[in-house]
Amino acid sequence: MAFPLALLLLECRASEGPNFDLELLRQRGLSEELARYFQEKPRFTPGNHTVSLQVNGNRAGQALARFLEDGSLCIDAALLEAAGIEVPPPPSPGEPADTCIDLLASHPQSQIQADPQSASLSMVVPAHALRPVAAHDLSAYDTGGFAALFNYDVTMLDTRFNDGSNRAWTVLTEPGFNLGNWIVRSRQVASLGQQGNRFNALEAYAQRTFADQGAVLQVGQIHMANPVLSGVPIDGFQLFSEQALGHLQQRRVVQGIATTQARVEIYQRNRLMYATVVPPGPFSIDSPVPLDAFAELELVIHEATGEERRLVLPATPSADGLNGGYQLGVGQLRNSDSASPWVLSAGWSGGVLEGVALGGGMLATERYLATGFALGAQPWAQAQVQWALGYAQPLRREGGTHSQVTLSQQFADGWGASFTYGLQSQHYQDLQQALAPPRRSAGLRDHASIGLSWQGTALGNVSVGASQARNHGGNASSQANLRWGATLGQVSLNAGMEWRLKGASDRGRLMYLSASMPLGAKRRLNASTRGSSGSYRSSVTLREQVSDTFSYRLGGGHQSHDPVLRPSLGVSWLAPLSQVQLDYAQTGADAQNLALNLRGGLAGHADGITLSPYPIQDTFALIEVGDLPGVKVETPSGPVWTDGKGRALAAQVRPYADNRVQVEPRSLPRNVELENSLGIVRAGRGAISRLSFAVERTRRVLLQTTLGEGPLLAESAMVVDANGSFVTMVQAGGLIFLHDYQHSERYQVVSPGGAGCALEFTLGDPTDPEHYYESTTARCHAL
Repeated sequence: MAFPLALLLLECRASEGPNFDLELLRQRGLSEELARYFQEKPRFTPGNHTVSLQVNGNRAGQALARFLEDGSLCIDAALLEAAGIEVPPPPSPGEPADTCIDLLASHPQSQIQADPQSASLSMVVPAHALRPVAAHDLSAYDTGGFAALFNYDVTMLDTRFNDGSNRAWTVLTEPGFNLGNWIVRSRQVASLGQQGNRFNALEAYAQRTFADQGAVLQVGQIHMANPVLSGVPIDGFQLFSEQALGHLQQRRVVQGIATTQARVEIYQRNRLMYATVVPPGPFSIDSPVPLDAFAELELVIHEATGEERRLVLPATPSADGLNGGYQLGVGQLRNSDSASPWVLSAGWSGGVLEGVALGGGMLATERYLATGFALGAQPWAQAQVQWALGYAQPLRREGGTHSQVTLSQQFADGWGASFTYGLQSQHYQDLQQALAPPRRSAGLRDHASIGLSWQGTALGNVSVGASQARNHGGNASSQANLRWGATLGQVSLNAGMEWRLKGASDRGRLMYLSASMPLGAKRRLNASTRGSSGSYRSSVTLREQVSDTFSYRLGGGHQSHDPVLRPSLGVSWLAPLSQVQLDYAQTGADAQNLALNLRGGLAGHADGITLSPYPIQDTFALIEVGDLPGVKVETPSGPVWTDGKGRALAAQVRPYADNRVQVEPRSLPRNVELENSLGIVRAGRGAISRLSFAVERTRRVLLQTTLGEGPLLAESAMVVDANGSFVTMVQAGGLIFLHDYQHSERYQVVSPGGAGCALEFTLGDPTDPEHYYESTTARCHAL
């Protein structure tokens, strides 16, 4: 309808300026009533219309807008809520929610523009008219709720050789519940295999944020969140500021290179902390469990060939956490090799001057005392300095210190440099080392690393680095690396080399080269080669994203000692209940490995059980899209689809922030429209929010009309309702399309000559909702 009307306006106004030429309209067979309706400007027909909403230049999704008989917009509370604009108080109490609001009365500088041709609505309002989202406005955030949950991450790696086989399982589980802003969780990891079974209870705790005081209370098996000292595991409680919550679980990025599809395990103090399967080539793991940033890690890489490599990664404490906050905790040490004394921990960090942050803390038992200090500063533009210093004094033993300083500088033209140096005295011991029986061990003495990077040039991105570590026994190990990446047209290239310069078990070098190019919109071809110690392995892989939920890869590879092309394949499925990853690779004539990974979560709430393909975090939301199944919803954790009851989970919601949740309109049944396809979730930590999208079922009808028993209705005649309000126009061939058919409504046709007739037609039961419209014949009887 909009296209013919646009032509009408352009032709008529081009001929006669702002007024219609009635004689020209008669010549074209158009009614004067239609001219009068659209004489002032293009406008929406009366009723509800789904529009694309834009607020202050930002897209705000789709919303349902109501237009009055004169084509003007009715701004009601629902529209302002969808736009994120504060709803002004009604002039009189008890006024209905759908009452039109005079936005210009409260904000005269506002601008509102409705465009019927693009079905869009643009609103520009002053900043103070927008709904406040500041964290201090706690009334804007949801609180409370109850739900039980269970998260899982199961990995199986089956490796078969010509003389045997090995199957290993890694299972990470997390049961828990949220109740009245309390968060209760238990995390554990188990490793099952022919080398033995291991089980480790990582933590079990109850936690609550007291938002008015900005404090967090945590009780149970926890890790102390001291901002500058080692976070020891205890059975007890701690109180810390909400601002420090993001730094409680310090995540460490672990990087390495696998020559085959490999199983990677991460240990800390000989305890398994995390395990996963990585593809061949360089990998980067963001550990999902709370690790002690002040303790060394041991990385174990189990190659598909049976080779095992071990790397020790030095501790990497950082002053990044000095953003402000306190910590106070008391508890009994757990997972200790000997005694389990009571531990007291206290610390504080915060900014003291512009660009300068300080932190301090202490850790004490009856047999041990440690203090720490940290400094973070920006001495000049594009520079950062971080320094950490700690002192430990075991009872009746000599004390020791450890320190680390990091300098980083960004230069012009994309250059950057960084340097890190750490030093630890021979007698320094953390709490668990001090309580353990004396051992002969040459601990780490010092370590240093330097790096240079060059980004954003015609040659691509280049980085080079070197590191060295020495222990008190005099042994040293060092390595260097060079990495390069560039994009040439649509082809992405990456290359790198690592040299292990010292260390009897680490001599050699490892090189890799990879290229990637698109083959259409959803396919991509990748090729890579990796070499080490005189051998190499090359592979080619084709990947395709078949749909939103399914992808596959097909590949082949060969090694220097086995020139036969060995196949590999993998599939990924984002199911409503889980994420499924299955990979198979033939690594030799009689060698093959199969990897399977399942992960996801489920939540039980008052309305039943809802599954999630993503692990459910401490704050989440239940989404409802009417009772419609299979509707795609974009959430902060990724896309999800509603179940048979129209429900889905936003598994991760950032507390005290705006979280956008968007319904994909193309996934809706054809006879359904939303009042608003964009929702905002605002939740306090530990809350279970609910977000409901109101759906409206629409019946669309295409009529093949005739004038009584005679000819077809005239093209461009105006169709009106019983009140005389414009509905649509008669198209060529006597076709009438009713976008929103109302059973109780009586429709009439007004011809250009002024004569009118009443439409009569009969419809059966509503048709398949996947059909956009239903059709029938109609007769128009003279009035």
